[in-house]
Amino acid sequence: MRRRPPSLAPFSILDTCRQGLLMVVASRALLLRLGAPALAAAILTSVAVTQIPEMNPLRLFLASLPLFILTAWFLGAAVRHWLLGETPANPIDPPAERRALLQVSVITYILWKALVAVYEQTLVHLADPETLMADPARLQEQPGAQLLLMIMMGVLFWALRFRLLPVLAAVGYPLRDYIIRANSFMLSLRMLGLVLVCVEFPKALILATLFTGGTTGVVLVTVQHILTLILEVWLFAAFVVALRQMLGKAA
Repeated sequence: MRRRPPSLAPFSILDTCRQGLLMVVASRALLLRLGAPALAAAILTSVAVTQIPEMNPLRLFLASLPLFILTAWFLGAAVRHWLLGETPANPIDPPAERRALLQVSVITYILWKALVAVYEQTLVHLADPETLMADPARLQEQPGAQLLLMIMMGVLFWALRFRLLPVLAAVGYPLRDYIIRANSFMLSLRMLGLVLVCVEFPKALILATLFTGGTTGVVLVTVQHILTLILEVWLFAAFVVALRQMLGKAA
């Protein structure tokens, strides 16, 4: 009988975020060079999406695909630097192998973005946010819509444990081994904590401050895209620290 791999060790959310931020600061010069194409794509995408009439989550996802690809490639390269010590001048793997690993990392990253876009599109279709803000009780009149949204939210929460897949794929760690071992409800909860601390809370605070100050239109969208890129670098650094702790290695 094949022995089941051991479960992943827990990690501290706040300490992981702190160590991830220190990693980003320590490698900031390299990250600026690696992230230049993604940064340019973020600016161009911001201008493009403001020109699309009747924007919705699926259209935004499709318009942002080039940005997602460049961002995922950049984050994969950053992960390889943090975990393997790789730099553009000192590649660890042969070019074809490195390219294949980064391609898998990009695919897993985009699949997560697609899942979120489908959920957001369903939310907009079943429960228009503007209508709900005006009349929150309206959703209660649609029990079927409530059930579907709850199921999709549950799927998203369960899938949070797999946000580490782009990190694992970038360095060639067996994805099947992680999927088998990532069987804990608490793992999804801890991943949610990392996402909230590293991305959602600071982004909401900064964007709310800018909006209150009168920043709107393409400037606000551009800031949002650039801010998301920067905060995702922090998030992936935290993922690296969490992965080391889960696998029993010193961060």
